[in-house]
Amino acid sequence: MHRPTLIAQVNGFTTETMLAGLLFISALLTSCSELAYAPIGGPPVGEYAPGTQPYGADGSVTDAQAIAVESLAWPQSRADMVGGLGYPAHMTEWADYYSYQGRWLVIRYSGPEAVGYQYEDK
Repeated sequence: MHRPTLIAQVNGFTTETMLAGLLFISALLTSCSELAYAPIGGPPVGEYAPGTQPYGADGSVTDAQAIAVESLAWPQSRADMVGGLGYPAHMTEWADYYSYQGRWLVIRYSGPEAVGYQYEDK
């Protein structure tokens, strides 16, 4: 008995070649989605002492905001960070400091882009 094949041809491509291409693209995208830690630029951690140059805002974040920061794809723009978190309690050219559960959530910058985050003791 002859079985009909389900081969479609679109613009010269058969089902097999289209599926192979989709698998290749899928593998490529999967390999690019590894977790990567954003590089930290600027002065060494702890070099700036928050509290000496307050920005003038409350500058604290909620649990939901901290979780959102931890799940971001980096880099982000400074405008997006301030839009999502509000203005920081302290800021430098290299970092914004937000108060979070007795420590600092520090957003690190390289120029106008946020490149990563870390937590520091107060």
